[in-house]
Amino acid sequence: MEDSPMADDANIKLETPTSDVFPAALRPPRDPTRRRILHTLLPVPDSLKPTAGVELGEPCCLGVDEAGRGPVLGPMVYGVFYLPLPLSDPLLKTTHHFDDSKVLTPSVRSALMETLCTPGTVLNQSCGWAVSNLSARDIGAHMLRPTAAYNLNAQAMDATVALIEGVLARGVNVQEVYVDTVGQPAAYQKKLERVFPTVKITVAKKADSLYPCVSAASVCAKVTRDAALEVLYEARDPARREQQQAGEGEEEEEQKPEGMSWGSGILLMLDV
Repeated sequence: MEDSPMADDANIKLETPTSDVFPAALRPPRDPTRRRILHTLLPVPDSLKPTAGVELGEPCCLGVDEAGRGPVLGPMVYGVFYLPLPLSDPLLKTTHHFDDSKVLTPSVRSALMETLCTPGTVLNQSCGWAVSNLSARDIGAHMLRPTAAYNLNAQAMDATVALIEGVLARGVNVQEVYVDTVGQPAAYQKKLERVFPTVKITVAKKADSLYPCVSAASVCAKVTRDAALEVLYEARDPARREQQQAGEGEEEEEQKPEGMSWGSGILLMLDV
């Protein structure tokens, strides 16, 4: 579940976000470093809501993954993605070719997210998603507090639980949950099974490559984090922001100040 360290120019290019992916209403906050956890729970598609006289809607699977674990810049983002069980492989894997976000280019990730956010598309009508943004400042403050330290794994666990609970609270009939592991898969799975005893839980290493719904959650988390990093970049480079506002952003790459480039923004943080 950890982002790979930057090794060469090809990896840096792979980590470079594509701007303006989200509709305006879904853009990250102007201050993504602020000290609070921000949960974004999008409306549930009508096709997944319980119908009149029916207690539960269509059985769904839900995937969980994160981007930016142990961030220095921008937030750590947890994402969940859910859809009807019969659609998982044919819609996500066969039709749209979702995969672990780290092996997809920024343009592919952005195109998938744009399709998901576009009303009238099959993805938009059949699938739901949600994200949780945990700022680097907040993560560090919790880990370093003098009493009852709140380590990174515990924060990740709570973010996962909160997102799943949010989806269930909206009436989605989640029958199966697939999670890219934090720590030992067996121990993490048992913890989630205690919280959600009626749901089939699968926690696995490399789940973002094994289960299409986790791949889709990985894309949602990664593109959300990319957008938050874009906000930070704009704040650091006012000239670039002015160019964009004036419609002259085409040459932004050439005019970027020397020494400024995108990386993963990852620092390995030890639990205290």
